[in-house]
Amino acid sequence: MNRLLGLQTDDGGLAYWPGGRTSVLWVSAYGGLALALAERQGVSLPTDALDRLYRHLRNALASTPGAAPPDNEALSARALALWALTLAGRPEEGHADALFAQRARMSPETRAVLALSRVATARDQAIALLQPERGLPAQEDLWFGGAARARAIQLLAWCRVEPDRPEVDRLLEELLALRREGHWLTTQGNAWAMLALAEYARRVEGERTAIAGALVWGEERVAFELPATPHTFETTFRSVPAGAATPLWLENPSSRRLFVQATVSGRARSRPAGAGPRLRPPAPL
Repeated sequence: MNRLLGLQTDDGGLAYWPGGRTSVLWVSAYGGLALALAERQGVSLPTDALDRLYRHLRNALASTPGAAPPDNEALSARALALWALTLAGRPEEGHADALFAQRARMSPETRAVLALSRVATARDQAIALLQPERGLPAQEDLWFGGAARARAIQLLAWCRVEPDRPEVDRLLEELLALRREGHWLTTQGNAWAMLALAEYARRVEGERTAIAGALVWGEERVAFELPATPHTFETTFRSVPAGAATPLWLENPSSRRLFVQATVSGRARSRPAGAGPRLRPPAPL
């Protein structure tokens, strides 16, 4: 934290590099977010430096944009600054309403960041921000963004707004599918993914309990028991029951949330009459 606050400039914001004299709004907002999260976890931080940083973010939100309407890059930094102030217990409702009015110029990721500031006081706005709309600008690769960060922020927002929405499971699957060798390749991707998955674990999975049930396909029934600790169960049905449309049933008496993945493969029982072995054409010399 001392190194982070070592980036602080005379105006209270944060520079991109140590020793820099010019603050950058996105960096200031991102640093403010990290510090607000740390403070919520009981980390002791210098009050004067925090006050100067949060005052800088509030002044940035109050500043009048130029003649041209702000683009997604400018709105993204302002939305992040607003969420940092909200987490720090210093919400800016007027600026939040002003940003909400400009949502049509925001990418889905920026709208999700703004939604995180509206959950507690304007839930209807948060839901509207997360709803898909046509014609939204694409999220450019701003400040090390990418598909993983975008999915993670949207997942985080939906988990706080309406954790039972089907979008939550879809975004979770998409986020996990973006992993490469167990991580999301960039610091931004990893950091936001961890925040989103932790929120998902708290609000969707909840406290783990033992679960018992069965998988049933035709006449075959395979029972399973999962303890309260993280655990998996795997089985294979090797023959198709009579009737091609026979459904595969999951018996879950407790109605607790289970995560299921199914892989289907098949092959013909016999080769057509008269069919000989398949031969490869000779390789060219």
